[in-house]
Amino acid sequence: MNAPAASGRAAALAPALDQARAFWAWWTAELAAMLPAALRPAPPPVLLAEALPGDGRFAFARLVRGARHPAGPEEAARLPTCLLLPEALVLDKEAEWPLMPEADLRRAVRLDLDRQTPFPAEALWFDVVPMRADPARRRVVARLLVARAAEVEAALARLRAAHGVAQVARVAVASPGGAIAGALRPAAAQAAPQAAGRGRLRAWLLAACLLLGGLNLVLHLDAEARRAERLDAAVAEARARVQRVEALRTRIAEQRRLRDEILGGRAGVPMLALLDELTRRIPDGAWLDGVELRGGQVQLTGQAPAAVGLVAALEASPLFAEAQFRAPVTLDRASGRERFDMVLRLRDRP
Repeated sequence: MNAPAASGRAAALAPALDQARAFWAWWTAELAAMLPAALRPAPPPVLLAEALPGDGRFAFARLVRGARHPAGPEEAARLPTCLLLPEALVLDKEAEWPLMPEADLRRAVRLDLDRQTPFPAEALWFDVVPMRADPARRRVVARLLVARAAEVEAALARLRAAHGVAQVARVAVASPGGAIAGALRPAAAQAAPQAAGRGRLRAWLLAACLLLGGLNLVLHLDAEARRAERLDAAVAEARARVQRVEALRTRIAEQRRLRDEILGGRAGVPMLALLDELTRRIPDGAWLDGVELRGGQVQLTGQAPAAVGLVAALEASPLFAEAQFRAPVTLDRASGRERFDMVLRLRDRP
């Protein structure tokens, strides 16, 4: 194998090797975080590049076990670099939010930046550090650190241009007393390249870990869906039965009402007796279109050659006391007779 081919193959494999190394570093860090504090390995040294206010210069130090040691920018080639912003460039405040997991809190604060600061969220880098929780009130007090994206990016550009630092692993804040606070990230939807890379690795790992659980969940949901379908079918059948019963009850009640009207009448007068009396009292040439018994009254609609003559004929009956028209009499041009609508009052029975 010649040298150009070997170098080309190595160049093609370089991205995969970089991802494998990044995954190994993340995986070992996660395993180490599960150990008790006394057994955890010491964190690796970090090169601090502290932006000095005013003149744009940087002060470098090597951070080992929380202590700073003199260092120079040349150590950026072998140590992860952390850019420290001065306090003057950072808005540091405490605020209260609803109690929630830290990941959800960060998303909630991201949506609340426009109200907490005078700048749009897309123009900011921020971090939120939970300080103390109040479970009784379901609230949490957190420290909000905000810096303008233009100033952060300008400091990163100066660090790269002046000292050749190619990659910054973290952007933090220099707090009073030399402490380091926060890990600022851009609030814009596009994350920094290194953050996106870590997010992809974690997403792939999460997908691999949840694969079996997802398959089991799919099977469980499928079984629950079939069970829900059976329950829906049973409920639909029960509803149909209830509707049939209600319809049958309504029909029975209507038939009973008709029976009572025909046999006894609601006013104590049998319907058959009323119909017989009306048949005998209404003169020839007249007919009824409708008869309705309501309480102590009988409502009649029909046609007659002379509707006025019906009043005297009906009031002569021992069943009816008064006969009154409910509407004006009109002429039906088709039959040549007068159309009437009248009401009769039943006489009180002894």
